[in-house]
Amino acid sequence: MATLRRLLWTNGADLADARFCPRRCHRALGLSCWQQFSEALLAVGRPHGDVTSTLSDVIPVLVTAQCLSGEQAAWLAESAAVVRDVTDDPVDIGRMFVYIGGAQMSVLGQLMAVDPVEERKLLLEYSKDEMEDVEADLAAADLAMQLVSGVRLAALADQHVPPALAQQRQRLLALDAERAELDVGEACRPTPPLYQQLKQLRARLRSFSGFVAGLEGRYGWYRDLTAPLLAAYRQNAP
Repeated sequence: MATLRRLLWTNGADLADARFCPRRCHRALGLSCWQQFSEALLAVGRPHGDVTSTLSDVIPVLVTAQCLSGEQAAWLAESAAVVRDVTDDPVDIGRMFVYIGGAQMSVLGQLMAVDPVEERKLLLEYSKDEMEDVEADLAAADLAMQLVSGVRLAALADQHVPPALAQQRQRLLALDAERAELDVGEACRPTPPLYQQLKQLRARLRSFSGFVAGLEGRYGWYRDLTAPLLAAYRQNAP
């Protein structure tokens, strides 16, 4: 309902126009998405009670606070210019959506809402599940081929089997390679997980020397995440 309400509010004037133009609706929707994204950044970057700062004012503040990198700031500035100059031309509208999506992925992607090791673990499970399904399909096809012709599926090259089976074979090879790559990123994690607490500690105590003992002690299971921060601290420590 919230999405429907926003769409109706954004496009109400265009829907009531006798000369309805879908391009204007798409443009208005993109501008609405950008406005919500900008308001979220403004809420983070501008001082409490300040209602006059714009996105261009806040971006340098976020960079200084190390909330944004220089590359992310440049992407946001370029995206803002594209959104500002967008017309009803379909090419302009498509370009606007590309920049809005890119800006959101660039900024929000760094927040790491999910433990990267847990994410790889989930991807590995999905990959293994799909491999089992593909292997079961190929095994069933192999049995069917043996019953009909007495020939094993493995004895035939891809060009001598139905295209669907050839695609399944290629998919199995791709999944096997994907599984091998994901296996490399496996690491031990405690139960219950402490990743969210680690994020809070890292954000809160980044500039304090006392966080070293906490990182090395309680968060020893997350050494792959804490090691770069510890190394940077020790390199710059007095």
